[in-house]
Amino acid sequence: MIDRNLWLKEKYQNRLNGDWPCPTCGKGTLVPNPKQLLVAESAQTFKERQEEFFEPWLSLMRFSIVLRCSNSICGETVISTGILDYFLDYEFDDASYQMVEVHPRIFKPIFFHPQLQIFHIPENCPEDINKQINIAFSNFFHDQSASANSIRTALEILMNEQGVRKQFISRKGKKETYKLHQRIEFFGKSNPELSPFLMAAKWIGNAGSHIGQLTREDLLDGFELLQHAIEELYVKPNRLKELKSKSQAIIKRKKPISTKKKNP
Repeated sequence: MIDRNLWLKEKYQNRLNGDWPCPTCGKGTLVPNPKQLLVAESAQTFKERQEEFFEPWLSLMRFSIVLRCSNSICGETVISTGILDYFLDYEFDDASYQMVEVHPRIFKPIFFHPQLQIFHIPENCPEDINKQINIAFSNFFHDQSASANSIRTALEILMNEQGVRKQFISRKGKKETYKLHQRIEFFGKSNPELSPFLMAAKWIGNAGSHIGQLTREDLLDGFELLQHAIEELYVKPNRLKELKSKSQAIIKRKKPISTKKKNP
């Protein structure tokens, strides 16, 4: 299951501390390097700064920062860019014994390169499906509609990979293409337990065509459904095959595989 706490938070006060997993090794977490933080003000803030009554807490900035994997063996670097806002707050000043105005920074990341891995994609997942999932991951933070569309595209490719018929000849003798909904229904005839997960993911993908109708929660639902389908189709069969081979070897030997022969 996807750890939703990692992906639902959109804003970070004073420091990027999302604890995102490294997209390369998956073992370490990404740690921001404050020495490699670049901040630049927007054109709007530059213009307002020239005015007499400019308020710093209304500044709109943009940032980029380098994050490095905490796993020293990996050491991967990831670049994040986004929006940096300030807001008005107050805190007690020990020197003056008064409440003073402060302007905490709010980081809102909108892009990561390389893209973060919201769930682990198995190595034997077909390349074209892998590509669409990664596109969905890269759009997750700033374009939910585009991310959902990639989920839908991944489902189309999945149907191709599973050999589900795609086209038919109409009554007028023209070559027509089945809709994804129909193809999932065809797939369900031989995979009745799995097709509901694909159908649900399809509806989330369809919603990507309607701007503003999707939330991060919705996308994470789609990712979990797609992840389950991929594991059932490309991970579980291999695991069962390996276990079957191992069990047959143990039965044939009538003892553990690792048991060494005694020296004469």
